[in-house]
Amino acid sequence: MMTRTLQNIALVIASIAFVFFAFEIFFRFLPVNSGLALQPVSKSQPYLKASSNFNYVYSKGSAMQIPNKGRVNAQGFVHDEDYIFSPDKPLLAVFGDSYVEALMVPFKETITGILHENLASKGSAYSFAFSGAPLSQYLMWAEYAKNTYKPSAAIFVIISNDFDESLLKYKSMPGFHYLREINGTLSLERVDYSVSSFKRLARKSALLRYLFLNLQIENIPSFISNFFTFRTSEKKFENNMPVVAPLKKIEDSRRAINFFLEKVNFYTGLPNDKILFVVDGLRSQIYAGKEDTSSYAAQMFDFFIREAQEMGFSVVNMQQVFQDDYKINQKRFEFDVDYHWNSYGHEKAAGAVIKHPMFQALYDPAP
Repeated sequence: MMTRTLQNIALVIASIAFVFFAFEIFFRFLPVNSGLALQPVSKSQPYLKASSNFNYVYSKGSAMQIPNKGRVNAQGFVHDEDYIFSPDKPLLAVFGDSYVEALMVPFKETITGILHENLASKGSAYSFAFSGAPLSQYLMWAEYAKNTYKPSAAIFVIISNDFDESLLKYKSMPGFHYLREINGTLSLERVDYSVSSFKRLARKSALLRYLFLNLQIENIPSFISNFFTFRTSEKKFENNMPVVAPLKKIEDSRRAINFFLEKVNFYTGLPNDKILFVVDGLRSQIYAGKEDTSSYAAQMFDFFIREAQEMGFSVVNMQQVFQDDYKINQKRFEFDVDYHWNSYGHEKAAGAVIKHPMFQALYDPAP
């Protein structure tokens, strides 16, 4: 009896193993999302980077839509070229989150890729970006770029979740820097990151990557909840942010913006006229032909632009750029299944930067 039980258990285990390996082989022939592995972040290595020299595959969802391939360079950032310090050529540093990282867009069609190609032999454009990064993390990458590559100018791509997510009270992903409030004063604080053995092993399996990165099985309960939220609410989110936010979150977000704007010159080592902010637009309003300034995203964009300009910074307001283009071309700036900029959105953003005097000065710097 015991022997037969053990045989049955062995048969079940063998069957499961066979199915696992069959699916593993199957998914290895498909564009399963590889994700990007992070390097450890600690006091000795405080700057967030991806694992170096990695050829990644991107796809979204169960159907593996928007498939794309790209490269993480030797310095741990998404770029077709390795970064080198060239004191004789101008360098444009581009900071941001997943909009600048842009895993779903061929590099040459991203804002950084287009600017890099446009500078050609005159100089380079290097990106410092990772999905989930907020304003607070941009400052740390700015410090890293300043100390390592000494950029001639800097661009920051600003999106709707950059503000509240800069504060440790609202978000605390390992590897990033956030703002912590102590006795009424904000300061940057690092959340250390170490690579777990399970994640290191799981990344080697195409099946596990499909389950966790494409299907995102750990988020299924929240997806179900969000589905019914969207079904029962005509307008609940804008630019992937709740339309309505508590007053405290709005106040905290404004404080994060002020902290960022007050510190950005120090962390970049650049004067105001060498810093340019590219602020995303409220694209759903553009497509609908409406204007609503009451949402959280609208309030934060307006506050950021107003504060930046009052402090003497230049801003490219993509709301106006996108709006003007949509009236003529009726082309959307994001994917059907993803709200990130598509190649056309990146093209419009890069085009607006190229026309700006700050970018033009990289070709013909003042003596």
